[in-house]
Amino acid sequence: MPAIAALILTELITEANKSNSSLYIALMDAKKAFDILWHLGLLREMYNLGLRGDNWLFFKNWYEEVTSKIKWNGNISRPIQEQQGTFEKNQLGAYIGCTYCGIPTVADDVTFISKSPIELQTMLDVQAYYANKQRYLLSEQKSTILVLNDKENRSWSLNNKELSTSESAVHLGIERHSTSKSGSKEERRISGKTYCDPSACHEIHQLAEIADQYNLPSPHDLIDNPPIKETWNKLVNQTISSHFILTLQQESENKSTLKYLNLSDTVPGKPHNIWTSCGNEPFAITMAHLKAKIAVGTIVLQSSKAKHSKPEVSPICQLCHIETEDMIHFLIKCTVLKTTRSPFLQELKTFVRTCLRGENDETLFHELFYNNEYLARLIIDCSFFHFLKNTEKTRIETISRGLCYKLYQKRATLLADNS
Repeated sequence: MPAIAALILTELITEANKSNSSLYIALMDAKKAFDILWHLGLLREMYNLGLRGDNWLFFKNWYEEVTSKIKWNGNISRPIQEQQGTFEKNQLGAYIGCTYCGIPTVADDVTFISKSPIELQTMLDVQAYYANKQRYLLSEQKSTILVLNDKENRSWSLNNKELSTSESAVHLGIERHSTSKSGSKEERRISGKTYCDPSACHEIHQLAEIADQYNLPSPHDLIDNPPIKETWNKLVNQTISSHFILTLQQESENKSTLKYLNLSDTVPGKPHNIWTSCGNEPFAITMAHLKAKIAVGTIVLQSSKAKHSKPEVSPICQLCHIETEDMIHFLIKCTVLKTTRSPFLQELKTFVRTCLRGENDETLFHELFYNNEYLARLIIDCSFFHFLKNTEKTRIETISRGLCYKLYQKRATLLADNS
């Protein structure tokens, strides 16, 4: 994460200043890194890193024959073929609701740190080699060198162009100074008479408010009798986790979009079955991404379009034209999607029969598959049903994940053909 990257640099600068040793920092920046990404080069690197078979073909098909159109003043241009760029608005990472949960990176900012000026130049040469190989550009204007604890006149080059050496530069939003002991300059105001730091008083007041919000002991009471670090950390983690889970459960009672998501069994620190069941397989994660959107109700169906759009937008299903397209209609009732749906439901029925172990097996089976509300819950979040074992929930989640993905894919294809 960016904050961790910034912390690492701060620690290295502090260590260099304490030991009075030289440190050389190259802050690099790529020009329009997202816009000029070379697709074929990306696919080649993915293959060289071990991505094979269907996983590699998935990304190849994703980027192959991509076209874009420009809309201006109500007019739409002819299709333009895209051969570069990462499509920033269509990330492959996972979302929970509107929260992006993919792998965090520092985007196009690259920082080289070394105690040797020769080693730093070698790093720059390697960076330039890969930049030329992968067809992206490095900005000599934005790239700069910070030198700590070395007064000798040194120079570094990038693609045979000399890089500037600066006394200060911005890294991840933090201004770094080569002359500062901590690597960044901060202004602190101290009251001359009372020797009381106003900012510290304000922070203590904020801590008291936060402690009261989460029902934790007041910082004023803890000053004289501080708890053991491990005990305090455990108490804070448990209290804050319980607070957020309780808040989420209370809010979900008033949110119809969360009616098919089981929040009563939420355990702090434990991912939902949607994510634990998909493992590390990229395509399964992509399907789980869609399943999570269905579970939290952010998938856009015709009923939600009509609810949040102008009155002339009809909530009726645009495939079968029979009734309102809500979640149950999409997953269970739409006749146009029946062919896609049937094999998955049959597999689900067969497996659930093997899971039933009580006297009222047929009654329970009938309720699960002939009551639309129960069937929707079984498909979206089977953790509602406590008679299922964890391994059985994982298997049901795998089947329903494929069902949701295929239904959504088929729906999108048919709507595109009809438009």
